[in-house]
Amino acid sequence: MSVRKKNKSQAHREKIEKVRHVNEFLSAVKDMIAKAAGSDIVKYIPPSEIEFLYKIRLHPVRVKAAPGESIPPKVLEFSNCLITHFFKNEQVQIGIGMLDKISLYEYFSTAFTVMLYIQRLNDDDYPRAAVVKKRLEAFAAVVNSSTHETALKEYNHFMNATALLCCNINEYLYAFKFNPSIIERGVSKAGLFSEIYKIRLPKIKVLMGEHHRPAWRLGWYLPAPELHLELISIQSEEIYKLPGNVMDVYIQSHALNRLAERLDGIEISVLHFNIYDSLCLPKVYINKHGLLLFEYAIFKNKVGYFLGEVADGKIILKTFLFLTNNGTPEADKLQTMTGLQKEDINYLAIDKLSTFLLSDIDENENVKQLFINAGCESLFKIDKEFYHSAEGRPEMSKAGLIAKYLQLGEYQPGRR
Repeated sequence: MSVRKKNKSQAHREKIEKVRHVNEFLSAVKDMIAKAAGSDIVKYIPPSEIEFLYKIRLHPVRVKAAPGESIPPKVLEFSNCLITHFFKNEQVQIGIGMLDKISLYEYFSTAFTVMLYIQRLNDDDYPRAAVVKKRLEAFAAVVNSSTHETALKEYNHFMNATALLCCNINEYLYAFKFNPSIIERGVSKAGLFSEIYKIRLPKIKVLMGEHHRPAWRLGWYLPAPELHLELISIQSEEIYKLPGNVMDVYIQSHALNRLAERLDGIEISVLHFNIYDSLCLPKVYINKHGLLLFEYAIFKNKVGYFLGEVADGKIILKTFLFLTNNGTPEADKLQTMTGLQKEDINYLAIDKLSTFLLSDIDENENVKQLFINAGCESLFKIDKEFYHSAEGRPEMSKAGLIAKYLQLGEYQPGRR
């Protein structure tokens, strides 16, 4: 096929696609108006006005690279795909006429277009325009209501959640910020856009023993109130030192690697965000060996500790210990109650999160209570929605092995 024929064929397909898109949008507009104000109102609106709605339409919510930012294509593609999913699956309550609920995706595109159109409509724009405006005034007023405030809160929530899922301490932290002036800068397609910004955490080399090790300064990139990198610092008295000093917190790659290994199956971005979240209001302990333990939780559910030390006036997080790893208060209790040593814990595979999320431990009351008594109850509260490696992996039968190993009595099979 010649280049000319290919171009002609492609142009034809694009034309068909545009017609389809126009028809789908106008159909959605008319359906929304009919549900909000009655089907007869649609007949009062001239075809030219309906077509005008397409020209002034708000495009679906999405994100763009901020001016001067070079955002990896995979981040843009992932973000827009995830945002579309979030917005299509979250609903907002309208409650006008027969229009009860619509998705956030529809709200910030189709519905918002109709609201803005009605607000600018004059009584004499066309015959019965006054009737159309009167019947749809309640719908137009939604943009100034608590419903709109709720929708905007959800907008920001999903933008922040999507930005979080793009972040990696080893690479970049991302922040998505809504910028109402984006249209004024020449963006031709109107809509609610957020802009993506990225930043690297400061990285240094710190002397640990006889070697210089790389470490990242801990913090997070936040979009509000103004775009800023919020860095973590801890008062010296919080780590049982003389008061009066403020110490910056750094983390070594070894600690990040152990975190990913022992909390296997949780997205790296979720793990890294919760380092920041856990250390904003740090809970610090000293174990029986005199070492500093910084509590780490996944959205407030404790799963382990970072082992840290002070070097060059800085706090350095050196490694990560799962709750049952040697050196934690929970492991000490478990050892006291059962006699389990490091080798036993490794053999039973109770030194990583997947065992607790994918096995039948929580179905055996004796085994489960053992871990609860040791202080590990929070492991049973982790939302499995955060666990992304379960798909295609068989659930494990561990309760029987643990009960037999510890002579806790015969295991009675549950659902698994």
